[in-house]
Amino acid sequence: MGSTPLWFAPVDDQFMTIWAQFPGVSPNEETGEINVRQAVLYPRKPGFNYFTVRGLVMRQAANPWALPTAEQIGLVATHWT
Repeated sequence: MGSTPLWFAPVDDQFMTIWAQFPGVSPNEETGEINVRQAVLYPRKPGFNYFTVRGLVMRQAANPWALPTAEQIGLVATHWT
């Protein structure tokens, strides 16, 4: 095994299995996090320009990368396209 982290996730009709290697790190002493949602708050229908969220603590979001000219989907998104 080299020093470069490696992961892959084979998928079948029933399961997705995630295999990961993190050289030099003990999985018994560190935390790993897997995100399977593209967004937490995201309207089904497009056309929202804004909405207000109050009283929630939201953190550690792993939003996908997008071009600056594309819709920016993250932890909270308006579905404006």
